[in-house]
Amino acid sequence: MTSLFKLTRITGLALALLTAGLAVPIAAQPTGAGGLVAHWVARLYIDLATGDGQCIGYFTSVAGIAGPFFHGTPGEGTAYFTFRSDVFKLTALPSAGDLQPDLLSAGNYAIYLNRQPIGDWSAPDTFSSGQRIAAFKRPESLVSLFPQSFHAAIGEELVSTQPFLFKGHTYDFSAIAPHGLTLFDFGSMNPLTGSGVGVGRFSLVLPYAGSSIAVGPNY
Repeated sequence: MTSLFKLTRITGLALALLTAGLAVPIAAQPTGAGGLVAHWVARLYIDLATGDGQCIGYFTSVAGIAGPFFHGTPGEGTAYFTFRSDVFKLTALPSAGDLQPDLLSAGNYAIYLNRQPIGDWSAPDTFSSGQRIAAFKRPESLVSLFPQSFHAAIGEELVSTQPFLFKGHTYDFSAIAPHGLTLFDFGSMNPLTGSGVGVGRFSLVLPYAGSSIAVGPNY
C-alpha cells in the first residue's frame, strides 16, 4: 500500500512538472549582430524657437516577439509596443547646397508595452503610459535634412530592461538586442497640419518611419 502511494505521488508529481514545463513561456533568442530587430512609425516634434525636439512612435514588429502587434486595425491607437524619447536639442551646422546637417544631442529613449493601447499623436503621454520594458542611451549624433526628407543613423546602447509577458510568452530586450541597436530613420520635411497636430510648444511635426539592426559586443 505504501509503495502504491509513493508511486501515485511520484507519477502525479511528474505529470505536474511536465504540465508546468509545457506552460513555461518561451523567451526570444538574441538577434545576431547586423540582424534586423524592429520596424516603427513615428513623429518628430520640434520647437522652432529653441531647437528642442522629441520623438514618439509605435512598433509594427520586433524580432522574436510573436504578434499580432495591434489590438484591432493597425495604427497608433491600437499598438501594443510604443516608444518615447527624452527632449533633445537639434543644432544646425553649416549647410552644404541643399543639405542641412543638424547635431542631435546625446540622450535616451524607452520602449513601453501597452496592454490596453491608447496611443494618440496629440497626447505624447499616451506613448509612455504602459509598462516600461527597455531603455537605451545614445551619444551625440547627426541628422541630415534635405528639402523633402531627413535621414539619421543613430547608435543606441541598451542600459536597462524588464522582463515582460506578452501573449503567453516571456520576453526581455536583454535577449533580443543585448548590446544595443543602430536605428535608421527616414522622414518627410513636409510638416503635418490640421487640428491636434502640434503639441504644446512643439509646433512643427514631421512624420517618419524606421528600422533597426542589432549591434555586436564591441559597440
